[in-house]
Amino acid sequence: MADGASLPGAFGRELESRFEGYSWDRVKSSSKRSVYHLTKQGNPGVYLKIYHPQDLFQRIRNLVLPRTQKEAGMLKELARSGIPAAEVLAHFCHGTGSALAVREVEKSRLLIHFEKDFQEKMLFSIAGDILEHGFVHDDLHPGNVLIDSRNNYILIDCYEVKKKNGDRPSDRIRSYASIASVFGTTLPELKRLLPAENEGTIDSIALMAQDIRRKRVKRWIRRSLSDGSFSKTEKNRDYHAIIKRDETIDLKDMINIHRNNLKTGSNLLKVQDKTQISIAGDYCVKTYKKPLILNEPYALRSWKGSLILMLNGFRVAEPVACIVFNDGSSMLISRKLGFTQMDRLLHSGRLNAQEISTMAMSLGRTIGRMHMLGIFHADLKACNIFIDTAVNEAIFIDTDRVVQKKEILREKRLRNLMQIGLSLPSAASVSGGRSMIDAYTSQTGDNAEYLISELKRKMEGEKIVFTTENGDVFEVF
Repeated sequence: MADGASLPGAFGRELESRFEGYSWDRVKSSSKRSVYHLTKQGNPGVYLKIYHPQDLFQRIRNLVLPRTQKEAGMLKELARSGIPAAEVLAHFCHGTGSALAVREVEKSRLLIHFEKDFQEKMLFSIAGDILEHGFVHDDLHPGNVLIDSRNNYILIDCYEVKKKNGDRPSDRIRSYASIASVFGTTLPELKRLLPAENEGTIDSIALMAQDIRRKRVKRWIRRSLSDGSFSKTEKNRDYHAIIKRDETIDLKDMINIHRNNLKTGSNLLKVQDKTQISIAGDYCVKTYKKPLILNEPYALRSWKGSLILMLNGFRVAEPVACIVFNDGSSMLISRKLGFTQMDRLLHSGRLNAQEISTMAMSLGRTIGRMHMLGIFHADLKACNIFIDTAVNEAIFIDTDRVVQKKEILREKRLRNLMQIGLSLPSAASVSGGRSMIDAYTSQTGDNAEYLISELKRKMEGEKIVFTTENGDVFEVF
């Protein structure tokens, strides 16, 4: 039995005897649950989910009502009700541990391996189907749904499925909101995906989804500050550092290279009182001065801001490490970007009018989605946006003032749009401005004509500043 040592000994031996002659392949594992794929020539494949609780409370609870037994009962009830669900083959109990065996669905793939648009559309459809059959699934995501060769779905993880108590609107709102929170589904997209729902229900789904997602991201960021699945920490007498778990970076070497760059004036990108940025191999190193009293170190704010964007599905210069020195100064190390800043790209003249319009549309959709998720980047200038021209995607930097709240007021959203408009060459702003606003309002539901009128009024006569290879250029809007 592969990896048998990770299971309680006697229970592992019992399960081996029940599936004698099968090959075991562990496909998922955590501290209290393991999932194995069992195969034997001439026999249907089996998936075996083994629950081995760790603490006393979990053990007592699983002894009284085995977690896997509850799931087995729900899988059978769903199947009787007409919901495609994994076929239960057997259930086992041994002490405080338990296991559930289900038949493998041949020629099927997890939904998570399909395109995201298909995942999103399929999950909303599945949720509706489950609700219509009198159930609610509180943990419906791409990792617990199979898709067969005919694009039909099969539920495989149903512990969080419950029988509906009447026809409460809250069940529909909660069920759809949990899906929307995974994909960052915007209000216009919800209206398209859920045409049968009334406007009040759609609004409630959007608000709950945003709240779920915001709280989830907040939890993930909090966990990133200590040793865990995302981060590892390093401490010595000079500093305390957070490092991305899969990175093998020598922090002392990075610190020395950056300090030498500053001393010799080489590989520099920016040198100001607050920040200094240089290139060190494949990394970009940014140092910050000591913050004001009672404020967080700037690099830590930037680490959190980058993760807010990343965990909501937006591209950033990938954060690699955050270092806070004993004097309060700090350093952020990120992956070096091989792309061009938006203002420099537009000033270079490499793009034609159609390419500028396409890029503006992509950026407008991205900023609109950010705002609908309650994300505000306080320094959203074109020099802080790099463009991956191969896929027309924006990549954001300078994230120490990125926050996520319940909502962003219209004035602050307008301020972000003004920041972009006033940091681009005026010719490009005119040619791509309409495209960007149309794309932006497709995500936010704002009136495009009103927004354009407001922006023109506020920006009239304002100074435009953008960066080029030869320094800053100043114009008037």
